Amino acid sequence: MKFIFDIFVSPLSLPIAWYWEYLIIWAISGIAYRGAFASVGKLYDSRLISGSFLGSLCHWLIRFVFFVAIWAIVYATIVAVNWVIANYILVLSIIGGLLALSLCSLMLLKMR
Repeated sequence: MKFIFDIFVSPLSLPIAWYWEYLIIWAISGIAYRGAFASVGKLYDSRLISGSFLGSLCHWLIRFVFFVAIWAIVYATIVAVNWVIANYILVLSIIGGLLALSLCSLMLLKMR
């Protein structure tokens, strides 16, 4: 099962330096493992599954889902932060414009 899991998750990379990527992927793998271990334990406790093959299958499926979900959140966050850093002038202009609009609206409401 681990071989199949590795085949599916190996193409999932992050748009950052390789050493950060390995560290983050390692952390994501650990979180996914703990989440899958706890979930399968609950399935055994509630007697929804029995036997080692079914437990192993559930573990690897749940672990894959956790891994992909956490990876997607991390990937989107990295892309968003990189975009903000690359376009900081635009971001600051938008924030400044929204702040000015909010202050003008607040002042107009207080004048009434």
